[in-house]
Amino acid sequence: MRPKILVFFISYNCNLHCAMCYAWIKQKQIKDPSLDEIRTIFNNRMLKDNIQIINLTGGEPTLRRDLTEIVKIILQNCSKLNRLDISTNGVNTEQTIDQIERILALLLPTNVKLTVSVSLDGIGKIHERVRQTEGIFNKIERTIDELKELMRLYPFFNIGLNMTVNKLNYNAMEETKKFAMRKGVGLNFTLAAISDIGVESSKAEESFELNQEEKKTAASFFKSLGISGELDQRYAHFLITWLITGKRKGGCAFKKGRSLLLEPNGDLYACGNFKEFRIGNLFKSGLGQPLRPNTRSFLKEYKRRCEICNSNCYLGA
Repeated sequence: MRPKILVFFISYNCNLHCAMCYAWIKQKQIKDPSLDEIRTIFNNRMLKDNIQIINLTGGEPTLRRDLTEIVKIILQNCSKLNRLDISTNGVNTEQTIDQIERILALLLPTNVKLTVSVSLDGIGKIHERVRQTEGIFNKIERTIDELKELMRLYPFFNIGLNMTVNKLNYNAMEETKKFAMRKGVGLNFTLAAISDIGVESSKAEESFELNQEEKKTAASFFKSLGISGELDQRYAHFLITWLITGKRKGGCAFKKGRSLLLEPNGDLYACGNFKEFRIGNLFKSGLGQPLRPNTRSFLKEYKRRCEICNSNCYLGA
């Protein structure tokens, strides 16, 4: 196994109670990894010798006041790293901008690019309903504006918006797209996936899962974007096929063995969604010990799970 992508949940601590997420409950159960534990993680040879892209996510990553130190550890150990992705809800503007500025300063002498993805699940009250917190939209818009200013200063820095499509916002996609266009920022549409690990959305699926009529409406929107060229044809096909048939058609970095998911407690998974694919714990394994799944049983489970999975999971990576 030579993974090039690592999705790292550095914390389940969060300041929102989103409809399609269980992380705000898990923060009471799973503590954040310490800096020493994170050093242990990135001393593992499988990671330090192969990883090219790391997505720092949560929870809300910017709530970790030692986020800059975490990035330092990654840069010191991952010699092949070329891209760092950070997901944020954008609620705490000052703290978010401060964290990102510090990270940009660290990356300045390197060849590592930084992408910050801000969650935006609709405009105004629609976003606040999905995130189940009132009065946050204006704060998020301010964060987006200030991140855009940083883009003007750092050519290796990019920001984007991500809309998690679900039953609470599926009819607000056009409005959200127009907002992104006015801001001059890219917008990615992600279907709210059913996951047993990470944010464990499977525990809240009744609050966000699209019904058949809602799926048809969403599919029609994505078809129009594909025809107009506003959405990548391959990605549009993936979204539409899953919405209409319930079957996954498209590559997956996890299935190809190119991606791993890591939880704050050190548990490592060969899939971003399902617990069956746990392959070990980086805190309990030796630093040089390779972690390999049982190939035969994994392939059997992958065939069963992949057929109905709706996650984009670094599609085609």
